[in-house]
Amino acid sequence: MTTLRSKLIHLAHARPEVRPHVLPLLKTAKKIDVSDDKIRKAYYKVGDGIEGLDEALSREDATKADQALKAAVVDLREAFDKVHKALDRYDWD
Repeated sequence: MTTLRSKLIHLAHARPEVRPHVLPLLKTAKKIDVSDDKIRKAYYKVGDGIEGLDEALSREDATKADQALKAAVVDLREAFDKVHKALDRYDWD
């Protein structure tokens, strides 16, 4: 995954004339580590829950025809994908 940080590093390497401007940004920029954070744990817990709900809906006769419930699960999946995309900038997964 290409992050802004990696793009700045490549830019500084390719264009030495911009290094004086880019390097201070890289030095002061703090990379957020969410590897052991509550965000990471909650992210995976929610993802597992959505997967479990998806599987249960496909097996339960009572809910197979429930289009509103299926649509809600699709909405959950889309929202979850947006969260994943928003977390991409942290380069944590």
